[in-house]
Amino acid sequence: MHGHSKAIPAAELYAGDHWSVVRRLPDVARSRGLRPTLWVISAGYGLVPASALLRSYSATFAPRHPDSVEGDRREWWTELARLKLSDQSAPRSIVDLVCRDPSASVIVVASAHYVEAIEDDLKYAASRLLKRERLTIITTPGRMSRGPLGSHVVAAHAQWQATLGGARTSIHARLAERILQAADDLNVNSIRARLQQMMERSPAVPHDERQRMTDDDVRAFIRQALTHDLGAGHTKLLRALRDTGRACEQSRFRRIFFEVRRHDDK
Repeated sequence: MHGHSKAIPAAELYAGDHWSVVRRLPDVARSRGLRPTLWVISAGYGLVPASALLRSYSATFAPRHPDSVEGDRREWWTELARLKLSDQSAPRSIVDLVCRDPSASVIVVASAHYVEAIEDDLKYAASRLLKRERLTIITTPGRMSRGPLGSHVVAAHAQWQATLGGARTSIHARLAERILQAADDLNVNSIRARLQQMMERSPAVPHDERQRMTDDDVRAFIRQALTHDLGAGHTKLLRALRDTGRACEQSRFRRIFFEVRRHDDK
C-alpha cells in the first residue's frame, strides 16, 4: 500500500485545486486570530498532522477507483488508528485529538465517502467536546445531513460554486475558507445562519452544468447507496444523487434502479 518514494510532508503529498485551497486554510485562520492545526484524513495512514513525513501510497475511500478500500471503510479507519507512526505521541483519531483539547473547535472538510469512513470517530469526538456545536463537518449534501451527525453538517451545495469560484472539486475547501474569513464564532449553528444568507444570493446551478453519468456510473452509485440503506427507494436515491451535483433523468434512473435490484436479488 505504501510506496518506496521519498517521504515528504503530508500537506505536499496531494495535488489538485482542493489541496491548493486546503494548504492556505491555516494562514486564513491565523489572520482571524485563531491558532489552527491542520490534520490530514488519509486512507493509507489514518489521521496525521500536515507536517508528518509520508511516502506515496495507493488507497482511497472514493468508490469506483482502482485503489478504493474494499469492505467496511469504518473498520478500516479504526484499524488505521491502531497503527503507530514515527511520532507515537501524536493523536491517531479525531476523538483522541479532541480529548487533547475538548474546548477546541473542529472543522472537518471531506467528501461524503470520507465522512462515512470516519463516521464513528466523529460521533465519539462530538460527545467529548465541551460544546458539541464546535464540530462542523463540511461535506456533500446527502445522507450525512439526515443522519446522526446531521446537526454538525454544513452541506456544500453545487450552486455555491458561482459565489466561491474555483473548480467543483474544491467547493468543500473553498467553503471552509469562506467560513474562516468570517470567523467570529466557529459554532455550526452560527455558520449555517451566515451561509443561508449566502445561499439565498447564489444563482441556481444550470441543469446542463450538472455532471452527466453513464449507465455504469448510475449502477455503481445505486449499489454503493444500497449498501448503506438496503430499503431505499429509487426516488430517495435519485434525490441523493442530484444533491451531489450529478445528473440522471428520472425515468432512466428508475429503470436502472430496478435492473440493479432484480440482478442483485437473484
